[in-house]
Amino acid sequence: MAAILVTPIAAYAAPPTLSPTSGVPGTTVTVTAASGTPFATTANPYITLQSTNGSCATNPATANGTTIFAAGSVTETGDATATFTVPTSALLGLSSGVTKTIYACVYAGTTSGGATVIDAGTPAFTVNPTLSAAGGPAGTVVTLKQPGTPFATATPGIILTTNSTCPTNYATTVTGQTTGAATNITKVDDSTVNFTVPTTLTLSSGLARTYQTCFYAGTLATSTALTDAPQAFVLTPAIASSSMSGGPGGGSMLTFNAPAGSTPFSATPGIVFSATPCPTTYGSPGNRAATNVTKTSSSVVSGTIGAGVLATGQITNYNICFYAGTGSTDTLTGASATPYAVMLPPINLSSVIGSSNGSSPGAITASSTGNFLLGVAAPGVAFTTATTCPTLYPATSTYNAGTGVPEVVQASGANIRVLGNKQLAVVVPALPLRLGTPTPYQVCMYNGSDTSASTLVGATTYSSTTVHTLIAVGPVAGSALGGDEIVVTGTGFPTTPGSITATIGGSPLAVMPVSSTTFTAITPMHAPGTGLPLVVSTNAGTKTLPNAFSFLNTVRVNPNSAPNTRKGDVAVQGSNFAAANFGTNTGDAHIYLVRGEYNARSVVASGNKVNGPIQECATVLVIDDNNLVCTLDLTQRLDPAGTAVAHAASRSGGNATAAVGDRVLTSASGSVFTFADVGRQVSGDNIAEGTVITDVTTGAASTASISRAALGTVANVVIGAPLRSVPLVATTNASANITAPPGSFTQADIGRPITNANLTGVTIATVAAGGGAATVTGGTASGTGTLTASVWGSPVPDGAYNLTYVSNGAVDANSSDATYAQSVLSSSSVFTVAPF
Repeated sequence: MAAILVTPIAAYAAPPTLSPTSGVPGTTVTVTAASGTPFATTANPYITLQSTNGSCATNPATANGTTIFAAGSVTETGDATATFTVPTSALLGLSSGVTKTIYACVYAGTTSGGATVIDAGTPAFTVNPTLSAAGGPAGTVVTLKQPGTPFATATPGIILTTNSTCPTNYATTVTGQTTGAATNITKVDDSTVNFTVPTTLTLSSGLARTYQTCFYAGTLATSTALTDAPQAFVLTPAIASSSMSGGPGGGSMLTFNAPAGSTPFSATPGIVFSATPCPTTYGSPGNRAATNVTKTSSSVVSGTIGAGVLATGQITNYNICFYAGTGSTDTLTGASATPYAVMLPPINLSSVIGSSNGSSPGAITASSTGNFLLGVAAPGVAFTTATTCPTLYPATSTYNAGTGVPEVVQASGANIRVLGNKQLAVVVPALPLRLGTPTPYQVCMYNGSDTSASTLVGATTYSSTTVHTLIAVGPVAGSALGGDEIVVTGTGFPTTPGSITATIGGSPLAVMPVSSTTFTAITPMHAPGTGLPLVVSTNAGTKTLPNAFSFLNTVRVNPNSAPNTRKGDVAVQGSNFAAANFGTNTGDAHIYLVRGEYNARSVVASGNKVNGPIQECATVLVIDDNNLVCTLDLTQRLDPAGTAVAHAASRSGGNATAAVGDRVLTSASGSVFTFADVGRQVSGDNIAEGTVITDVTTGAASTASISRAALGTVANVVIGAPLRSVPLVATTNASANITAPPGSFTQADIGRPITNANLTGVTIATVAAGGGAATVTGGTASGTGTLTASVWGSPVPDGAYNLTYVSNGAVDANSSDATYAQSVLSSSSVFTVAPF
């Protein structure tokens, strides 16, 4: 007989499990596979939530006849575990005041198209209202979260009542019930409010009492209830403690007293230090439960703080919760009025921000006024993006930059050094950034590196950030005197004042942060130099931009304006004055007054400079390397060679064209006028006496602007008439003395040439009081007589000039020589000659 083959019926695997199985929108839920390790080769699983209990769609992109919601922030936490966030009320389509059950479908894949359902079945999650505290004394601040958006239009009315159900309408007094209105109701968002448990609520003969929390559309008698699922709140006596703060790790004995008239300790209670609001039952608190609990009376007990009451930061608050006993279902009978604070000594870091690449090769120090390392030989240090430190030394964890999952990074034990009971040094490891932005980390310090036993002894905060980059500096050059504003562009700049330091050529800048891509700075005084590097430092590191900026040799003058009747001192600021050899020789250093930019190259055949000085600021007194004083005589100017007072003999300018009233002479003889003629007197037919040339343009037919309008057709132009004629009273042969009528000479004539038949090649050296006598230098009178003499000289014409420092005033001085220095044109070097 043929054998009958029977195909076995496949055993259905259990569905994945959820923890917790209820909560509000935004709750983080852990999914655990019923069998195997389905996420071993998957970065993150694919999880959907659906509105009906049934089979999951083969392809999660298909609705499968039901409404499907996307789970939020899905993250693998192990080969068989993952977490997700319950979607928002709006996405779930929740109605105000009702609960809703949703069902999870879990797939071993990261995309809707390539995922495979794991296990079988759809574990359920109930979305319902929650209270942040299940119990506590009057005055407890509670957060109420409700599915949907029940508070979108107004802040609700809230009552607490001893009845098992809520009144249909808002009421603060209900027959046969103890009812009180919540106070300090504050709307956080459309589904969340904070409120304070009212002091009007009463205990039950001094013992804990359960109230239902009911909330309404308002506080009118007609306001209707917004919930079909009221949340229980256990009102407890406010238990006082003999101390409300201490160090981590427990061990201290505390005495607890119930308020007058309250006797919650009919039996020896269970006492739990809870990092969250007190649970309604004792549960399984482990080593956070008090030990050696002793009942003195029905209102007084004592106990030792459990070893598991540890710190997760500098201050960690624990609620002290009292229960009818130590059975897991024993109910809450009392709670501390204020939390118990576990306190660590304050920790100060030598640097609170650094590069995401770590601090190597350097280290930072963690210091405290307390002995947080007493008895600790080999501390453990870990960095985490969680908001608090783990109570025990944590293992490293994988960081998912796409979801921002908290990461733990351990510091290497070899890179941690104890520097005493109050200080350690640690090399910061690489700390990845969350989504590429500056990321805060908790610095967690432990009394060892055992993940099962080492407890937290210190905690503080640290920020990981991107090391900045440098792109450009503008402008790229400025005065060696400093004071110029520059703009530095780049990326990753901190914006807190004082968070950026910078130097150019080793000299510090005054930095002003503007944004993450820009800061401004004021340049310091610096020796002239080109292509100097910019170095910018933040707590994240140091970057250098080579060839970033040049300090130019400039001068700053004061005063910067005077009339051409003035001879006086000018203060000059610059650089490298102490080493300069100021003198009267052309090859010495000089301070020149120049029209435009000084150019010492020689003009072919003339020996003059292309653009030489108009005058020199002479008799230099160097004060220090950056300051000097010199005397500027604007009453006369230098000749084209720049070496002597301008006094060329008069010459014919030929005829010129000018109509009546014109102030411009156009030469009829070609290029007659030169810039050297500016300031010289000009005469001729129909040219008024005392007329001077004020400006010149050169070319095939040169022109000269004149100070007074022509009186008619101009002819017989003579350029360079003497400044004035002086009728001498006497000259003596071979003598340097000359006399003239009183007032003939002024102090401004000193240095000016004077000529006649007896005086040749001499200049006025001194002028006697009253102006009736003078001496000459450069020679003596060649005869005697009373001939009329001509005083020559041209003041510096009105206009804008530059005071320029040159280290060598010779014609064709080698400007490419490393020893040569010349200040550049700048607004601070402008000197204006103009009448006041």
